[in-house]
Amino acid sequence: MTDQEQLGFPLDGMGKAVPAESPHAVRLELNALLEQAKAARDAAPWDLATHRKHRALVPERAKALPPEEAEFLRRQLVLEFDRIELLLAA
Repeated sequence: MTDQEQLGFPLDGMGKAVPAESPHAVRLELNALLEQAKAARDAAPWDLATHRKHRALVPERAKALPPEEAEFLRRQLVLEFDRIELLLAA
């Protein structure tokens, strides 16, 4: 039995490629997150665990966008995340 058979999927490059994340879908997702964050004034829009998840995932998700757009959205979200951390600490 070969390693390929043992693992149960082909390792010879003939497997289906995983489709890349749609830049449009990522753009919509990150802009919606930014709007949700901006709308939060008196209370955080999510709990601490969700906040940490967003902080960790945004840079990875943004990689699907053109570099300039990714950097702009990432910076905007970091500013809002910093502000929301203050709301969470209150």
